[in-house]
Amino acid sequence: MLADIVLKNGVIYTADEKDQIYQAIAIKDNRILFTGSDKEVQRFISNTTQVIDLEGKMVLPGLIDSHIHPPGLALSELYEVQLFNINTIEGLWKL
Repeated sequence: MLADIVLKNGVIYTADEKDQIYQAIAIKDNRILFTGSDKEVQRFISNTTQVIDLEGKMVLPGLIDSHIHPPGLALSELYEVQLFNINTIEGLWKL
């Protein structure tokens, strides 16, 4: 099977159980066909394959941050003293 996209000459971190690192990756229909060396990936390249030279750059698996803070909400709590519902000096000292 031939790839739609090949990324080569890079550092491909797979995050698999062995934490393997490769030079190249071949992709077809948004699925990984192959990971391996630049030499090995050649068999997945046709004249219609988009080949991208990573020039030594790294490719990481998709990272999704499920813990976000919308701008302006949580930052104020990190850098400002919140005095809501504090009505006395004694209440301030209990913070």
